Amino acid sequence: MQKSVFRENAGYTAALTGLGTRRIVPDNSKGVVVAYKITSKCITCGTCKDECPVEAISEGKPYKIDDSKCIDCGSCASVCPVEAIEAP
Repeated sequence: MQKSVFRENAGYTAALTGLGTRRIVPDNSKGVVVAYKITSKCITCGTCKDECPVEAISEGKPYKIDDSKCIDCGSCASVCPVEAIEAP
């Protein structure tokens, strides 16, 4: 029932759930889920990587978030000292 409400009212095909979070997949996404993104403001301090409960963040310049692992919990964004992580 919930699936049809999303489809009819907002153009969404599914609600994904897990670990107390919910992400919505738009019709045109072809299965790609929008997750947090690390911007060029990243200073590669590693705080976000250490905080991530599912190890979705890898080192680089800037660090990268693996969308297939990210659960959108927001832990990384809440600890970033330079606010380099954007919410979906």
